[in-house]
Amino acid sequence: MNFVLIVAAVATAMNPLRLAAVSPVGRLVRRRATLQALGAISLVSLLLAWWSSPIIGSIDVSSSSATIAAGLALAVIGSRDTVVKPPVFEPMGGRVGVAVVPMFFPTLFNPAIAIMAIAAGAERGVGVTLIAVLLAAATVGLVAEVAALESVRSRPFWTRLAASVVGLSCVVVGALVATHGVMSI
Repeated sequence: MNFVLIVAAVATAMNPLRLAAVSPVGRLVRRRATLQALGAISLVSLLLAWWSSPIIGSIDVSSSSATIAAGLALAVIGSRDTVVKPPVFEPMGGRVGVAVVPMFFPTLFNPAIAIMAIAAGAERGVGVTLIAVLLAAATVGLVAEVAALESVRSRPFWTRLAASVVGLSCVVVGALVATHGVMSI
């Protein structure tokens, strides 16, 4: 699995438009919460990549099988993002945990991200996986920041259409990841 495929898989599975939909309205609060959520997803991905060999060894599967599973999980998450309308942000009243729920979980951290981090960590190593996740997180953060602007939020049809396009892209990337897993058996 090459570096660009890992970045594309992680970025499309995070779906920045869904992240923007659940982010707070205030600019400074939104930026802080987004950075906290993206930092948390990077840390969790690092830990999963670090523990990928013991995890794969304990369930007695090959890294190729984990790659196929990551591709299938990406396709499922992408299908969900294509069909299901992005959630709407509900004001939390200054709640501290807004970066955790709903931004980190369930929006950013989903089964596709977890399995992709394990598969990439087993196949390419922790360093490559971490750099790919950090690059994807930076991209997602920038796109989510633009998508969260009031001028964009006031056009829900286009936002939903763009979220569906990212979801379709995730399905395509999932198919590429699964194909790579099959070809490496």
